[in-house]
Amino acid sequence: MLGHELKNPLASAITNVAVALEFCDEDDPRRSFLERSSTDLSRITKLIASCLELAKAERPRATSVDIEAFFAAFSSLDVSVDVDVPRGTCVVFDRVLIERAIENLLENARREGATSVLSVRLCAGRLQIRVDDDGPGLSAEARNSAFEPFHSHRGGTGLGLYFVRRVLEAHAGEARLLDGEASRIGASFELSLPLSCKL
Repeated sequence: MLGHELKNPLASAITNVAVALEFCDEDDPRRSFLERSSTDLSRITKLIASCLELAKAERPRATSVDIEAFFAAFSSLDVSVDVDVPRGTCVVFDRVLIERAIENLLENARREGATSVLSVRLCAGRLQIRVDDDGPGLSAEARNSAFEPFHSHRGGTGLGLYFVRRVLEAHAGEARLLDGEASRIGASFELSLPLSCKL
């Protein structure tokens, strides 16, 4: 409720700062203060959006989802998609929340200028979704706190991976950061979902 109440006055503040910047010359001493305010307001906006997403993660609405069709949509996001499941395979989950969780992983890679591979398999009665990227990877410190709230090594809100974890937990699933392989760089995340989730 607080997040929704803050959205309108925050949007007004962002607009007012943007208008004020339009009236400032490049050498105006007030310009740097306005630019800093604009950056801070943008960060607050992202934080509120992340908190609202977390609230939604607590209330999944599961439906039967055709896996092949669901993951085909990710091809438009400039990511390589490899789906290896029998044609017609359906899994029960909240398609909006799972889609957003996967997008969070892909967005993390894009911030590093990395390319990603999204692969989907069935294993031991579960749907396994894996996102691999060829970015710089995560430091040991970042790996230890990857799914904790407000921990970010990329300058974000620190809630993206926490959201992923909460969504998977709400589906009786698991999100984990895989151990790096000596032969490759980058990061690898795996999301594991039961084939039939009772929510």
